[in-house]
Amino acid sequence: AAKSSMSNNALPVELLFLKAEPINNQFIQVSWATAIEINNAGFHVERSIDGVNFQDIGWVDGHNNTTQTQAYAFDDHNVASDVVYYYKLRQQDNDGQTEETYVVSAMITDGTSFAISDFIPNPSTDQTKLVITTSVSMDVDVKLYDMLGRELSAAKYGLSAGQNNIDFNTQMLADATYTAVVSTGNKVF
Repeated sequence: AAKSSMSNNALPVELLFLKAEPINNQFIQVSWATAIEINNAGFHVERSIDGVNFQDIGWVDGHNNTTQTQAYAFDDHNVASDVVYYYKLRQQDNDGQTEETYVVSAMITDGTSFAISDFIPNPSTDQTKLVITTSVSMDVDVKLYDMLGRELSAAKYGLSAGQNNIDFNTQMLADATYTAVVSTGNKVF
């Protein structure tokens, strides 16, 4: 956008950033900041679930005219888990003209975060491990398979919230590619 306030197509707001992020896995916060505002009435916050069709879900007042950095936030509590939401702003001047920003997206999950590292180290000679990070304690089944799909080992682990190491002794295994399958409840990784 042109920086000059004299030209008719200048964006009356200089946007520093726009982002959407999940907060405590409970709601999505859309936040942005401006460096300059000229004649800025405020911002329409728009949301979409397909990235194409947007609905106006809120309004945040602007600072009219300012050359100081202004930070803004809008909390969207009307979100379902495991749905990607897309957001953009439609900035509105005092004279009613509007300009749209680029699009950002975020998602909350069904309350549990779960991440599995690759084998560390990989490749390994005698010891390797998986690091599983979870937001809640849970039991998992860990099975090791060879390339032909034969089960080489099976074990149950009780994971605590946070980071968990699952160690494998690979001294007895031939040089080959192995697959670990981690299952918890109805999810398989």
